[in-house]
Amino acid sequence: MRFVKIIRRIKLVNLVALFASLAIVTCVFQTPMRAYSLLLTNSMETITNNTNNTGDTNTAVNFVVPPKYIDAKVFSEGLAPVKIGNLWGYIDTNGNLLIKPQYNFANNFNEGLANVQIGLSKSGYINKSGQFIIQSRFDYGGKFDQGIAVVSTEGKYGYIDRNGNYVIPPQFDKSKNFSQGLAVVKTGDKYGYIDEKGKFIIQAKFEYASDFSEDLAFVMINNKYGYINKSGKVVIPLKYGAAFSFSHGLAVVKIDEKYSYINKSGKVVILPQFNFAFPFVGELARVQIGKRWGYINTSGNLLIQTQFDDAKDFFQGLAAVRVGNAWGYIDKSGRFVIKPQFDEAGNFSNKVATVRIKGKVGLISSPLE
Repeated sequence: MRFVKIIRRIKLVNLVALFASLAIVTCVFQTPMRAYSLLLTNSMETITNNTNNTGDTNTAVNFVVPPKYIDAKVFSEGLAPVKIGNLWGYIDTNGNLLIKPQYNFANNFNEGLANVQIGLSKSGYINKSGQFIIQSRFDYGGKFDQGIAVVSTEGKYGYIDRNGNYVIPPQFDKSKNFSQGLAVVKTGDKYGYIDEKGKFIIQAKFEYASDFSEDLAFVMINNKYGYINKSGKVVIPLKYGAAFSFSHGLAVVKIDEKYSYINKSGKVVILPQFNFAFPFVGELARVQIGKRWGYINTSGNLLIQTQFDDAKDFFQGLAAVRVGNAWGYIDKSGRFVIKPQFDEAGNFSNKVATVRIKGKVGLISSPLE
């Protein structure tokens, strides 16, 4: 009985304290209901702060399309490929099925056309009504870029226009899209560069070659990487264990066992210190120190601490990051705006991203304006 009386006294004291707080706030604001609202709000903020010490906002997820598909890709030009059963179709941004599932695979629309394949036949290109504009006759069909697409047939690669006519006949063992007026092609076991007429501008002599970016491309000979200009001249010696394309005037290179960043003169501007690193995207780059990922700026300052188990680049202000087995999204301050909850999370494109939950894929909208 004594114990019960003590409990009652404690409860009474707490009630007195509560009403005293209400009275004080009421006196200040002269409105009892407003005082109660303020006290309740402060209590909720305290709870939030106690459960989230990082200041994360944890915005509620807004599903544009609920998780119900076997697979899905991001929206491009207003349509997104989705997989229902074993076949692919296309939905619009409202989730309406505009092109019924009928393709063995389906790629995103680019310049009004998408590469698809029906059954075991060759691939071709459809318009947004699902009509074949370029009939199925290719073993491989790339996306259209500036009116040209890479295609392959009988093991050789060439380029077609939007009417399906060859502008460069199939003749290469591998081809990439044009970048800054040149395209990487492979003949035999060597890579070189051609112009839009199919003429070799830089002869095929490299063991590997990348697209041009900021007027430079990385190439490899004898397992060493360096950089050439659009005339094929080596401007940064082939001496690195790995290399990436230039972005924001900087490129990732591997020196000994660490990754660093160099400028276009080949000078190291961010010291070798990372277990892995990627090119800058929107003035931030993801880097790995030990087993954790974070983000640096172009000065090499660690703006978002290495704390994630995995991380992707920022797109449209958000980056997908993994904590344990769950993916979520952070903003450029490093705060979670969508808490980790997905099995997989894609990049935002057109303010929409694909996510996977319990084996099903849906699309979420960006919480950013």
